[in-house]
Amino acid sequence: MRPQDIVILLKIISIGNKIWRYRDLSASLQISISEISESISRSEQAGLILNKKVFENSLMDVKYGTEKVLKQ
Repeated sequence: MRPQDIVILLKIISIGNKIWRYRDLSASLQISISEISESISRSEQAGLILNKKVFENSLMDVKYGTEKVLKQ
């Protein structure tokens, strides 16, 4: 995983239950759509997001989150 992956996940959490698109994240974070897409894919592989739902507990759990990041 990369540092921007955490930023993107936190942005998704901040949106709440509203519908979001890669384009929306790209515009608000000033990160390209392709980087957003790659980041979401890495987060899915790490088990931190599924079907546009971030597993907040997993992300915020330092031990678990660190293990996920270091496995990449």
